[in-house]
Amino acid sequence: MALTAWLLLVPLAWCVTLRGVYAGGRTPNDHLMAGVITGCFGLYGLLGIGALLALEGLPGVLALLGLGLGALLLAPPFVILSRRREPGRIGWWLMLGSQPAYAFAFWGGCTFAPWLAWAGAAGDPLLWPGHWLWPAVVLSIWGSVFALAGGELVRRHLVELPGLRGSRLRVVHLSDIHFGPGFPARLLRAQCERVAGLEPDLVVVTGDLVGPFSDAPGEHDALIEALAALPVPVLFCPGNHDMPRWDTMGPALRAAGITVLDGEDVLLEVGDERVWAFGAAFHWGGARRENAAAIDGARPPDDASLRLVLVHDPRLLDLLRPEAADVGFAGHTHGGPVSLRMFGLPLSILRLTASHDHGLHRRAGVWHHVHAGNWLIGMPPRIGTVPEIAVLEILRPRSG
Repeated sequence: MALTAWLLLVPLAWCVTLRGVYAGGRTPNDHLMAGVITGCFGLYGLLGIGALLALEGLPGVLALLGLGLGALLLAPPFVILSRRREPGRIGWWLMLGSQPAYAFAFWGGCTFAPWLAWAGAAGDPLLWPGHWLWPAVVLSIWGSVFALAGGELVRRHLVELPGLRGSRLRVVHLSDIHFGPGFPARLLRAQCERVAGLEPDLVVVTGDLVGPFSDAPGEHDALIEALAALPVPVLFCPGNHDMPRWDTMGPALRAAGITVLDGEDVLLEVGDERVWAFGAAFHWGGARRENAAAIDGARPPDDASLRLVLVHDPRLLDLLRPEAADVGFAGHTHGGPVSLRMFGLPLSILRLTASHDHGLHRRAGVWHHVHAGNWLIGMPPRIGTVPEIAVLEILRPRSG
């Protein structure tokens, strides 16, 4: 009876979740998300069957209740997204609860793979790792609390550039806002007020203003109004989530006075500086090949005192050369997005692959800043890394 109920519960929750995913369309993002979600439900399903076969009495009941709750919490973000409106209080808490549920699917999967090898050799129950799962539970809860409880962190970086005319220029970098139920209008307005309070000279946004389910007329209005209300120039390049609705959102951003750089450049007078900026267009495939020629061919004027390049994918920053760029900005990584910074260790999944994950770096004579993202709740979840507002204080070195 319990096995039958479990075998019905998990597929039913999976189907409800996929229905929510595909309510927004059939983009590559949707297909990728559906695959990840299927893997998450698969883990919960296998562990539930393992608990039913290996445990009896109260331990078995508690294990099934915990796994059942986790599997059910995978659904709310996509059900709420598909309704195309901001969540109420209950919906917000359900979306918060989804983050450790998805995090457990990650850490539990990391546990399950070596367990299969161990159990096969030792003759233990193949589908039930038992006490091996407790570290995954702790990491999931603590990683989610660390990421969500503290709010956005203001990270400040100093960049010295000898070509600066004045003594200082302050640039605020935002990225991966993913405006929608996981980052509703009230939070976006509060964020923009906080950005304005930092007294920047310039704001750059490196893509993914929106998330899934943002296609209907008027759904971008609050987002565009909040960015347009910033009292300084705003530069923006599109990301992968922006492209499915770019035909409507791009013109709306331009009409609101936001400088959109979609394979284009611009020259601005900002304080004492003559700022040249180029923004790379986003491409679903072959991004490096498509943008290499554009970035190489974008030549700043000789009288530009500050040269900025905006891209969404940080791998494109490696194309920058010091004769044409001083600082490159990127996002897309979400800070890892699985990181051990919750334990004070500067290590993430992307860092393990020697890729950009986040922060300020200097490579081949160019400063690179990769943003950890501003969104709060979504997929993939934040695990052990916090959202940020990045402030770059660009200074002219003191003589002598």
